[in-house]
Amino acid sequence: MKPRVLGAITVAASLCLMIFSPGSQAVVTNTRIPTATRFQPPATTLQAIVVKNTSWKSSYARVEVWSRSTAASPWVQWAPTTGRVGRSGIKIIREQNDGSTPAGMFRIRWGFGLYANPNTRGMAWRQLTSNDSWVGDPNHRPTYNTFQTWFSPGWDRAESERLWNYRYGQYRYAWVIDYNRPRLGTRPASAPQPILTGPGSGNGIFLHVNGSGATEGCVSISRAKLAAWSSWLRASSNPIIIIGEDGWLKG
Repeated sequence: MKPRVLGAITVAASLCLMIFSPGSQAVVTNTRIPTATRFQPPATTLQAIVVKNTSWKSSYARVEVWSRSTAASPWVQWAPTTGRVGRSGIKIIREQNDGSTPAGMFRIRWGFGLYANPNTRGMAWRQLTSNDSWVGDPNHRPTYNTFQTWFSPGWDRAESERLWNYRYGQYRYAWVIDYNRPRLGTRPASAPQPILTGPGSGNGIFLHVNGSGATEGCVSISRAKLAAWSSWLRASSNPIIIIGEDGWLKG
């Protein structure tokens, strides 16, 4: 056999060993978002929003939207925007009514607002009526941190929010952030329960339209941006929101 042919066969055999050897097979990865490497998104998540301030106590934030095509694909950032967070900034451990936005990685559950569902990609939506409310009464566990009608029984109205009152402002569009087990409707005793008081407590954490300044714990962005992002979200992409101080998110 000629040396050139022998050499070609040797190279081909080596390539076959590299391709089919168990130790050399490609490893499927689950990529992290470059500006939020502290957190590992679920492999099924293909859409994410990152909210970050430059110091923990600041109520001003940069809000980024990211997407990828598969778990192994790099994340691609689309046009970022500015936003606001809680009047007390962002906290790793917040408490009820302390004015801070919770740090962490959370699912974006479902939305509500003045208009009919702006989303055609499977995200659930509740169009507001004059009786819709969000309950924040820690003395009534079944309805704490849930969406209710104003006349449903058991909870203190003074500790809750009548969503309809903000229909032309913050709640033209709003998306529920999965902090402290929010729920649409009364919570059964058999369901996972929220923290009612102390560290980790708090209710009604949303992504909503900007108001006149800092929020009481929500994340807010411009109406135009949230209208566009509301149509971009896709249920099958299992969207999340990651919140924190810039340096901490990269840690």
